[in-house]
Amino acid sequence: MKRYLIIGIIIFVAIVFEIALFFLLYRRSKLNRYKENLSQWTKTIKQTNSNNFATLERIKTLAKKMNSYLEKCKSLSIIYEKMHICSKDLSSHMQQLNNYIRQLKLKKSTQKYKIIIQKIETYNDLNTEFKGLSDTLNNQWKIVESVVINSFSLINQLRNFIENDKHKIPNSYNSLKEELNALYNQTIELENQKETKNIQDVAALLNEHDKKLRFFANKVSHLIIIEDLIFNYIPQKLNKLEPNSTASQSLNQEYLKIVDNFNKQSPYQKSVELIRNWLFNYHNHWSYLNNVKQLETYINSHIKNIEKQLHSIKKFIDCILQLNSDKNSEITQLSVVLDKMYTEFENIKHSSNKAIFIELDSFIESIIKLVANINNIVIKINEEAIQQDYQKYYLSILRYWYINVINNKNYIEQNANNIKNIGALINIYEKIYSNLDNISQVNIDVFVDKLLNLYTTIKTAQIYEFMTKNLIESIAYKRMENPHIDAVINQALVQLQNREQKQAFKLIKNLINKEKINVF
Repeated sequence: MKRYLIIGIIIFVAIVFEIALFFLLYRRSKLNRYKENLSQWTKTIKQTNSNNFATLERIKTLAKKMNSYLEKCKSLSIIYEKMHICSKDLSSHMQQLNNYIRQLKLKKSTQKYKIIIQKIETYNDLNTEFKGLSDTLNNQWKIVESVVINSFSLINQLRNFIENDKHKIPNSYNSLKEELNALYNQTIELENQKETKNIQDVAALLNEHDKKLRFFANKVSHLIIIEDLIFNYIPQKLNKLEPNSTASQSLNQEYLKIVDNFNKQSPYQKSVELIRNWLFNYHNHWSYLNNVKQLETYINSHIKNIEKQLHSIKKFIDCILQLNSDKNSEITQLSVVLDKMYTEFENIKHSSNKAIFIELDSFIESIIKLVANINNIVIKINEEAIQQDYQKYYLSILRYWYINVINNKNYIEQNANNIKNIGALINIYEKIYSNLDNISQVNIDVFVDKLLNLYTTIKTAQIYEFMTKNLIESIAYKRMENPHIDAVINQALVQLQNREQKQAFKLIKNLINKEKINVF
């Protein structure tokens, strides 16, 4: 019996211990939560009171200078006073709660905690009412202060930038510095107006002022480039031009306008526009000179070959005249034709006509026809040796123009008809030149006929391609501003790629006429 009594006592003690332990843990958890909330409330109330005090003082300052703020200032003062009383009451209750927590008095702490929660709700209601009246003003005030701070920051950055790069803007430095100082003074003036004028009006003025500052920043960055172009780059380019040329005089006049506009301190956008136009015209001029140079190179190479051929034909005709007196009249006629061709050739060589390219190709056709006429006379000559010598020379000339045709065959469209004609020319060429000891005059006549036809086709394609590309180069500046012109040029380029040169030329020519484009 005694044994069971001891066991019962032990169990009872254990239960009591567990209950006591649970209570202690529960009390500790509850009091810690009260303590944490108490600390957070204290910080929040302190911060809120500080912010509201600053807001009230700001509005009191405005109310002294503007009657429109008097009513709002009075209402906020009343609310703030209620909050101040409420926070003092809360402070007393919080101090008591803090004492109860240190003394581990859970019941009293819980009772006090509930009272504080009710008063916190009252305080929060007052703060909500206070913020409802002051938030709009506060937000506008913060915006104004933010814009002012950003404005001063940008001004300082610009001042440093101008000072560090003043060697790059020697002509604009003083005016930029004066303009920046004026913007700085305007910023100070606008900042001071927040205490004397309606804050909404001040915010609007500052926003406009901020736009002026950013426009000025763009102006500074542009002027560094503008000064370099006006006083360094453009003069260097002008010095490279031929002094008395029309293009040089025109570009120099444009440059003087640019300098005059810059010295008048006109809006920098005008300088940008004038410089852009000058650079465009300069590029057009150099593109034109480059095209002329390429054309001259092409013409000169042909002139040398033609001159060589004419001299050879002259010698050959003289040789025939000496050996065949009976054919004298026919050969003399050809000699007269050759003399006229010499005169025509000299005129072409010294021509300044832009159509010299076409004249030259037409002249080459005349040479081929002259050689063919000489060949017809030589056929009638019985002196076999002379005929063989001439035929050898004649075939060498035909070989030269054959190679020229084959090398340039890619200028024409590779359609079935052209491929067939080129193939036929190659076949008859191989037939003639593979057996020079036994040549049929019929084969030579057919060869010359096909050679002339293909040469004419190829040179026509080259001429159309050359003229089309020059026209495209002259109107390329319109592509960026007119999508239709850009589309037509792209279509013409595709046609050139497809070897449809004549269609491409007509397309660009019609475009120029329709759009009334001034070709350089």
